[in-house]
Amino acid sequence: EQPRQNESQVIMSVKEAMRAPLEVRNMFLIGVPPKDLKPIGKCVLTNTLVLYDCKLEKVPSFLKYYQQLEVLVLEKNAIQEVPDWVYELPALKEIHLGDNAFTESQKSAIEAAFKQKSVMVNFGGFMDN
Repeated sequence: EQPRQNESQVIMSVKEAMRAPLEVRNMFLIGVPPKDLKPIGKCVLTNTLVLYDCKLEKVPSFLKYYQQLEVLVLEKNAIQEVPDWVYELPALKEIHLGDNAFTESQKSAIEAAFKQKSVMVNFGGFMDN
């Protein structure tokens, strides 16, 4: 089987995402303000999405359409809760939530909810690896 075109393409900026085909697989956006993230809402076939240090106060709602998303990194933001729809993302295998505004009890509840779905949760440093 031939690999799909753009399967290994990595998007590193919103400008690239705006020009990218819909089937782009990997996006790594660092320090992009929330108001500038809207264009990546069209890239719903993405498997890996890193939104690191983007000053997010909540999980972007357009991610509910990312039905093939396997790895989601939302580290170093100001997120205080995980919306219910995130737990229902069908392909999600890993979520990285380190350096956000979660309390210890919230972290425990988030871990328990994702464990039921067999999703690995990391509150440590994905970007440190």
